[in-house]
Amino acid sequence: MKNVFNKYLSPFLLYALFGAIPVISVISPRAFGGVAPAIALLLMCGMLFLAPSRRRLPLFSLPTAGFLSLIAALCFLSILWGQYKAEIFEQSVKITYLFIGGYALLNYTHYADDETRTRINKILMMAFLAGTILTVLELTLGFPLNRLVRNISFDEKVPKSLTNHAVIVFSLLIWPVIYLLIKKGLKKQSALLWIAWTIFVIVFSKSATATVTLVMAAGAFLLMPRMPIFFIRGLMGLTCVGILAAPLLAHGAFTAFAERMSTWKGANAAQRLEIWSAVAAKIAEKPWTGWGVEASRHFTNLNMERIYFKQKTILHPHNAPLQIWAELGLPGALAVTAFALYLLNRIGQLPLAERRVAVALFVSIAIVMSVGYGVWQSWWIGLVFVSVAAFKIAQNKNPSA
Repeated sequence: MKNVFNKYLSPFLLYALFGAIPVISVISPRAFGGVAPAIALLLMCGMLFLAPSRRRLPLFSLPTAGFLSLIAALCFLSILWGQYKAEIFEQSVKITYLFIGGYALLNYTHYADDETRTRINKILMMAFLAGTILTVLELTLGFPLNRLVRNISFDEKVPKSLTNHAVIVFSLLIWPVIYLLIKKGLKKQSALLWIAWTIFVIVFSKSATATVTLVMAAGAFLLMPRMPIFFIRGLMGLTCVGILAAPLLAHGAFTAFAERMSTWKGANAAQRLEIWSAVAAKIAEKPWTGWGVEASRHFTNLNMERIYFKQKTILHPHNAPLQIWAELGLPGALAVTAFALYLLNRIGQLPLAERRVAVALFVSIAIVMSVGYGVWQSWWIGLVFVSVAAFKIAQNKNPSA
C-alpha cells in the first residue's frame, strides 16, 4: 500500500492538479477552489499514515502555520461580536479548511521527489500554454466550451468578462513558468516572450485587473535586480502603509481622484473609490473588532452619495485591506501585516534569480487583492496556494519557508 501511494497515487494527483488548473480555469475557475485543498489533504493524510518513516512529521514552516492559525482564530472569534453568527461560523470553517489544505499542499513540496518535480514542471508549462491558447479560442469563437458547460444558448450574448477569472489565474501562474525558463538557461528574451504572450491574452480578454497586475509584476521582475535590497524594503513599507492606513487612504483617494477617474469605464475606478470610501466610514464605527467575517456583504446602509456606484449592496469591498479591517478590525489588520512582512523578509533571503520571481508573484497577489475579488473566495485562496506551491516545486529543492 505504501509503495502504491508513494509511487503512483501521490504523483498522479499532483500531475492532475497542476495540469488541470490552467485549463479548467477557462471553463469553470471556481471549481478548483475546493479541489486543490482536498487533493492536498489527501496527499498529507497518505504521507502521515503511509510514509516510510512516521517519525518524520511534515513541517513546512511553523511561522506560516502560526499566522494562518491566527487569522483563522480571529475569524472564529468574530462570532462573538458579529451579527450573522451562523454565517460567520460557516465561513470560518470554510476558511480554516482552505488554510489547512493550502498549507498541506505547500508542505508536500518538501517530499515530492526530483522525478515528480520535473514532470510537474513540464506539465505546468504545457497546461499554461494550453490554457492561454484555449482562452484566445474561446474569446474568438464566441465561448463554445463555456456555453456547453454553463448551458448558455448560442443566441445569448456572452461578455468577455467570462474569462476574467482565467486570466487572473494566468497572471499568477506565469511566474513559476518564467522561473522554469530561467532555470533552463534560456535567454531573457524567452521570458519576455512568455510575458508578452500572456499580456496579449489578458489584454485581448479586456480584464483591467489582470492587465494592471501583470504589467506591475513584470515591472517589479525587471527592476528588482537593479536595487534588490531597496526593493524589498520598499515593498515592506508600502505593505505597512497599504494595510494599516487603508481606511484613511480610501477616503482620501475618493475625494482626490474619483471625479478624474469617472471616465475609466472599463476599470470601474470611480465606483471602486466610492465603495472604498463608504467602507472606510463603516470601519470607523467598529475599528477595534470589525463587524465579523463576510459582514461586508450585508452592508446595505453605507453612507455614500451613490454618485458613481448605484447598487444597494457591495458583496465585498474589492479591496483586501479594507475587507480585513471591516470584518476583523485592528487585530486582523495587524496579523495580516505581520504575515506579509514575514513573507517579504523570507523572499529577501532568496538567491537573486528566485527572489525576483518571488517578488513578482507577491506583487501579483497583492494587486489582485487590492482591487479585485473578495479575500475569502474559495477559488482565490486556492489559486494563491497553488501558485506558491508551483513556485516551490519549480525551485527543485526542499524549501524552508
